[in-house]
Amino acid sequence: MPAQTAVPAAAPARQADEPAAHPTRADSTSLTSSTSGLVLFDLTDKPGGKACFSPHTIKTILDLKLLNVGYERQRLTFVQIRNELSERIADNVTVPALELSDGSHIVDSWAIAEYLERRHQDGHRLFGSSATKRLAAMLNQFGKTVLAPHIGPLAQRGVHAMLDAESADYFANVKIGKPRWAKVSSMSQADVQNHVQQAIAKLEVVNAMLTCEGGTDSTNGAVSYSTHSASTPQP
Repeated sequence: MPAQTAVPAAAPARQADEPAAHPTRADSTSLTSSTSGLVLFDLTDKPGGKACFSPHTIKTILDLKLLNVGYERQRLTFVQIRNELSERIADNVTVPALELSDGSHIVDSWAIAEYLERRHQDGHRLFGSSATKRLAAMLNQFGKTVLAPHIGPLAQRGVHAMLDAESADYFANVKIGKPRWAKVSSMSQADVQNHVQQAIAKLEVVNAMLTCEGGTDSTNGAVSYSTHSASTPQP
């Protein structure tokens, strides 16, 4: 029989109160469309796969494209992230992770967005004003804490179905966890509809805020990180 690849335990989530990374030599370098040395680590379905389904890495890809920043992209499976990328960066690494030209790393789509905006040579911005950035932060957290419990179960069966066997096993038994996966994988149509209706109800809060009089004018024309943050629960 072929040797089995050891699958390590799931990494703990990054805490909001963890200290920010110390500035590096790369932090003083302006970014351009021809920037060399930036490597974005993304999530895919199988070794050598091209599928892109992580909402968090999609946010970072959009940010890089909006700012026209050049980068190399490496797509990894769940198991490759836990094994290979963990050895390269840290045991608790998640994606998106951005490797800078000096070999240091930034993990988390929000932290990456702040770095990209801070280092853009033309001063192009993702967040706009401080008020817009606070709105984006609120929507980002809203997606993680309020929407994720309902959108997550709706997406997880589809994600599991597209993965290679080794990644599917890790996703169900370690990433999601056996008890939780047993509930998700056996949801009835009524359970699905309940999650859909709950998600719609939660989004009404955001809809009311964004459509109130003067609401759409508050972004001042900035490239808005907030517009693709609210519907992005952790996969």
